[in-house]
Amino acid sequence: MCESLSNSGELSLRWYGTVLPYFCARVYGRFLVLARAAWELCGSGGERVEADYAIGIMAKKQSFSFPILEIKDITSYLLADAGIVLEEQHLVKPTMEAVWPVYENLVVIVMGMTREELHQPAFHVMEKLRYPELHEEFVGNLATIPAIRKLMAVTGVHDFSMMDLFKPESKRTITNLSAIINLLKFKLGKEFASAPVLEKRDRTLALIEQTEERLAALNTEIEAIEADRRAQQPAVQLLETETKELHQEIQVLNKQHGAINTDIRALKQEGVAVADEISAEKFSLLQLKDEQERLKSQIVQSPQKLQRSLAEKKATLISTKASAEESQQLLNFWKDKLEAYSKAEKKLKKLLGMLDEIDKLWIKQKATIKEKKAFKAQVKSIEEEIESLDTELSQLKFQGITLHLHVIERAFSVYVTLLVLMYYLG
Repeated sequence: MCESLSNSGELSLRWYGTVLPYFCARVYGRFLVLARAAWELCGSGGERVEADYAIGIMAKKQSFSFPILEIKDITSYLLADAGIVLEEQHLVKPTMEAVWPVYENLVVIVMGMTREELHQPAFHVMEKLRYPELHEEFVGNLATIPAIRKLMAVTGVHDFSMMDLFKPESKRTITNLSAIINLLKFKLGKEFASAPVLEKRDRTLALIEQTEERLAALNTEIEAIEADRRAQQPAVQLLETETKELHQEIQVLNKQHGAINTDIRALKQEGVAVADEISAEKFSLLQLKDEQERLKSQIVQSPQKLQRSLAEKKATLISTKASAEESQQLLNFWKDKLEAYSKAEKKLKKLLGMLDEIDKLWIKQKATIKEKKAFKAQVKSIEEEIESLDTELSQLKFQGITLHLHVIERAFSVYVTLLVLMYYLG
């Protein structure tokens, strides 16, 4: 019994003398490490002093007034505006476990941060811990403290401290939450007021995007058209050269057409002059016949001489009638030729009209090689027809000149015969 008591006493001495001091040293060491980590996360040394000094200056420059809300108003506003559930008892007797998540949720809502960004641990602090995986959650929670302090500084509460998180008081918690709710209502009001402007901005941006897409599509089409135009440029230049040559040929044909029209007008004038001469000769012949009858009535001759004279006059009259009929036939022949001239002129005008139509068609369809060949063939056909008409016109012109000379010769012969007859009768 005594031996057992002595053993238990030795164990107690060993526990209080060796194990307990070692355990306390380990716990105190870990506490110092965590405290140092929290100090570095929240800002230490000169940075902490500078931050507090800046906040103090800001507090002097800006002072925000906000109403201190009732507990039931705070819980209802948090639920309605932020979707945060907070019991009234947590405001009467606040705890770190109840208040800290509320601050974090308000930071996410008001400052637009994500929870991942809010709980992002400081890796330079984690590296200093002996077992960082054991303290990852605690260090992540400590990382939210600077964001919460920044939010409280924005709301106008510049005396916010870590004690408001680790050991919150009811009065200070109500004040802090009232300030945050006031800022949240102000932000929601601005967002509501700026909603039409933001909607208009979104519509404008969408319209700009559509316009840029349309512009890009048009630029693509323009580039394709330009590439196609550059690819077709040699063929277009060749067609333009051929078109110039064809225009020169058309100008030559137009000159030939003008010359032919001049010749036709001259031949028409000559035909009219010949017709006038024939009419004059017919009129002179009638006058001579009348004069012959008058003279016959005045002359008394022997029957034999009279019969002979009548026979000669009859023969002369028959010859004159034959000459007149021949002249009439020549006149009819000339009229036919003149009509042929007119038809040739109409046909030539029609061909020239076809040339104009072909020229217009060529201007419209100059990019088609097949139509160019058809145009060349048609121009060649028209040129051949013009050459044939030119040959026919030359022949008609020669025949007209010959006819004119023949008519003049016959008229002169008739005139000489009449003169001889008048001399004989006289």
